[in-house]
Amino acid sequence: MQGVNGECEMKLDLNAAYVFAHVAKWGSFAEAARQLQMPSSSVSRLVQNLEQALAVKLLLRNTRHVKLTQAGTMVLQQAEQLIGIKETIGHISVSQHVKPQGLIRISAPQGFIHWPLGQWLMAFRQAYPDVDIDLVSSNRLVDLHQDKFDFAFRQGPLVDSNLVALKLVDLQYGVYASAELLQGKVISTPDELNDWPCINLTADTKVLPWLLQQAGKDRAYYPSAAMKFEDSHLAYQAAMQGLGCAFLANLAFYQTASYGQSPPQLQATGLSPLIPLLQEYWPAPVGFYMVYPERQLQAAKDKAFIAFIRQQMQSLNEG
Repeated sequence: MQGVNGECEMKLDLNAAYVFAHVAKWGSFAEAARQLQMPSSSVSRLVQNLEQALAVKLLLRNTRHVKLTQAGTMVLQQAEQLIGIKETIGHISVSQHVKPQGLIRISAPQGFIHWPLGQWLMAFRQAYPDVDIDLVSSNRLVDLHQDKFDFAFRQGPLVDSNLVALKLVDLQYGVYASAELLQGKVISTPDELNDWPCINLTADTKVLPWLLQQAGKDRAYYPSAAMKFEDSHLAYQAAMQGLGCAFLANLAFYQTASYGQSPPQLQATGLSPLIPLLQEYWPAPVGFYMVYPERQLQAAKDKAFIAFIRQQMQSLNEG
């Protein structure tokens, strides 16, 4: 067969070259077959196929032993590299599935990184020093395959059936404002929010809606924004300082019924507590998940990370 440059091309079976190297190493078709856990007939056929592909005799056979020809010696020098490469790849595969090591890429919303994910990742790195972590902070709904992420933290509903979803907590969104902002006044309907300064959250510069229920259905509100943040933690802090009403998840308060009480540092800030507003309009809770691609063979680093996150969530729920 002629190639584009007029040179002779051949279909070379690398597996046959690998088997040939073992025959030469052990000096016997039978012993090579035993070492490779293959039928002797298959070993003999693969070596014959290699000789036919190269159009050269590689081995001189007798009833008990084989001997390399001059061409066989030259081919063996290259074929032996296949043994080393295959063994190296095997060691890499074993290490990836036995010892947690390598890089984990994670995408998560900024508010969740403030607490608790940031602390979790530091603890994980201490427990698994051979695992590197690349954390990308974003409210954007990333494509794990296209953007090359191993894990993403996001709220539901989830639409990608190719992802495994580990539910972490239910988020309850609601409208909040400080006593300093309200000054004793009452906000009775969602439409009245337009008369107040509001703090909006964004994702990829797009304002996220305030989903409030009316007549049993979610309705998207977009109050005029006095401030916009991609970080829900900053929105929470701004609301605490009386700078506007905010649509926040209970996670922003560092507490849910499962999470227990707020950390002491929040009690000592001197900021006014937030007052829940329009509770009769609040939407149903929405799940917050860790998602990752479904794989038959999972690297040890991924298994360790999944088990670690499960353990952290269990500790929070028990606390």
